[in-house]
Amino acid sequence: MLTLSALIESLSHENYLSGQILADRFAVTRATINNHVSRLQQLGVQIECVSGRGYRLQYPVHLHIASKIKASLDGSLVRSLKELSCQHEIASTNQAMHSFELPAEGQFSVLTAERQTAGRGRRGRTWVAPYASNITMSLLWNFQGGMQNVGLLSSFLAVQIAQVLTEMGLSRVQVKWPNDIYCDGQKLAGILIECSGEVNANCRMVVGLGLNVFMSQRSSETSQQMIDQVWTDMITQYPEMTLGRDEIASACINALANALKRYENQDGRSYEAFSMDFCDTWHQWDWLANKAVRVESETSTIHGVAAGITHAGGLRLLMPEGEQEILMGEVSIRAENDKDNTSVCADLKK
Repeated sequence: MLTLSALIESLSHENYLSGQILADRFAVTRATINNHVSRLQQLGVQIECVSGRGYRLQYPVHLHIASKIKASLDGSLVRSLKELSCQHEIASTNQAMHSFELPAEGQFSVLTAERQTAGRGRRGRTWVAPYASNITMSLLWNFQGGMQNVGLLSSFLAVQIAQVLTEMGLSRVQVKWPNDIYCDGQKLAGILIECSGEVNANCRMVVGLGLNVFMSQRSSETSQQMIDQVWTDMITQYPEMTLGRDEIASACINALANALKRYENQDGRSYEAFSMDFCDTWHQWDWLANKAVRVESETSTIHGVAAGITHAGGLRLLMPEGEQEILMGEVSIRAENDKDNTSVCADLKK
């Protein structure tokens, strides 16, 4: 049966295949093959079309295979994995997770997608990801800590992903409050956590991860125009990378699931001791540290200097009138010609 995924699996990065060969293989017309190729190109898949020779992928494209992802998971996590689903196209992995059965304590489920039609980032933004180019997934967890203890979690998970990417060979990886991963000063990945349940009881937790892997190779002009911030991807930062998306997905699942276990029991310590140590760890990865920043909310904009995070997961913002904890808002680096920079920085030097 001819599907977009079946067509991708038939196309080669090295050799051309004629439209007639593909039409015969799938028992369809050449016009149907051409329509499917056009659809893949619209999704961002780079396909060379040469008259008299046929079609060829400009870059290798490998769709997610659940068995390959599972094969690279930690042994203990394989036993805890309730469900692993690799979907072709859905609206949103986080949204789709709402229909999954909540795993038992200590278990989890994972959903990946080649393409999201309504992927979401923080504050309702659209998360843009060309077809079969990035890691787009969600993990469903039965969180035992209660919703009152999740303040540091998104930042904690961001650091775990940053550490894994560094171990893979990327350099200059940092984190931006509250849960973005940057590389060389550009956004590489983001985490979106959604919880539902009682404040003092276990809750249904969905952890979404979007990680740019081969975005630069397969991003269409439409995708480029939809992104309103500077971004990068793994292949740009590490051109010698040989890891495939399944291996990268497995490493991220390992990091997230193990981190959730650690966060639940706080490494066997009090929350105060755990959070204090993590705040120190955050400082080692903090992209905003000691930078003059602008924090925008729906109702106001304030300026200050970023000074790490609080034990509740908020941003510490140093201002002329003192320190303020920011729990929500969009943070950006302030321009050098921002007049308020001088007064704030001068006050800090006193």
